[in-house]
Amino acid sequence: MYRKHSIIQNKEFSTDTYDKVLIESLRKYFTLPHPVKGKYVKLVFTNNRKNIEPNTAKTGDIEKNIICISNFEINKTPGEDLIDDITASSYDTAGVPSECINHNLKTHWHTKYRNGHVAKFPHEVVLSLKNSTLINNVSLITRQEPPMNGQPHDFVLWIADDITFRPGAISAIFRLRVNEINNCLEQR
Repeated sequence: MYRKHSIIQNKEFSTDTYDKVLIESLRKYFTLPHPVKGKYVKLVFTNNRKNIEPNTAKTGDIEKNIICISNFEINKTPGEDLIDDITASSYDTAGVPSECINHNLKTHWHTKYRNGHVAKFPHEVVLSLKNSTLINNVSLITRQEPPMNGQPHDFVLWIADDITFRPGAISAIFRLRVNEINNCLEQR
């Protein structure tokens, strides 16, 4: 990532162009194998990077159980243009769910972690779209300011026409993994 910064900074870009290039270099995309129609999208995070990597530093329950997402998009459309409402199974007052769809990398949704109350996995976010939409791809950007904790690793993407996500209403389920090497989301 730092190398990308230096390459970009050596070019003569305007601030707006630089921000757009930087944001796109951070975004992780997943293109669905086929378009799926739905009005509700649920993300179920099952672990984060601290849960799968050997711990080299003192890491408590907080580090192992949190998720932070700065930006989430469907069909490369800013969240506020497509999403009507967002809810989460857990959130902290310093990172409410709506902060991951406002297209601002300085804000993020953060699972609850204060006052010794750490929400445990799985963590869920449910997006209610304004209309039933043909979904081709999803993308996310993880927290970008220090500490860079809460980096998701594995999660499940559900698309449905009913907010209950009952079996008859589910359009598709994709099990995804963050691939840091290729900077993408991949099916697992």
